[in-house]
Order: sequence, then structure tokens, then C-alpha cells
Amino acid sequence: MALASAVTAYSRMIINDHKLTALNSGANLYYSDTDSMVIDQELDSSKVDPAKLGYLKLEHTIEEGIFPLPKVYYLRTTEGHQS
Repeated sequence: MALASAVTAYSRMIINDHKLTALNSGANLYYSDTDSMVIDQELDSSKVDPAKLGYLKLEHTIEEGIFPLPKVYYLRTTEGHQS
């Protein structure tokens, strides 16, 4: 259990760094979790590499999003997918 807590805490540290980078570049942050975030700007390319641990990858481009509560959201992507 201690290892799982340490991994989760480290993940929060990494995503918080990514969030600060985005906010400092003028982005609006609409949602985040331990492994994701939704912002309204392109990601800093130095923080993006889907093959590297701790880096981000662009999974979706969102056309519409509703975020009423933590872990509760609606997304419609530019490809027409909904979740």
C-alpha cells in the first residue's frame, strides 16, 4: 500500500508541474486528475512525448466539455466522439 501511495503522490507532483506550466503560459485549466488535464491551449512541446514516462500525450481535441464535479464530465471531441 505504501508503494501505491508513493506512486500516486509522485504522479500528482508531475501533473501539478504540467498544470503550472500551462497556467503560466496563459492557458485556462478546466479539469485535471492524477493523470490528465483539460486546457484550452496547445501543450508545450517540451512536455509532450507519449513514449516517455512522466510526459504528456495529446489524446483528444475537445470541442465541448462540461465538468460539474470531480470525476464527472462530458466531452465531445472534434472527431465526434462523446464520453
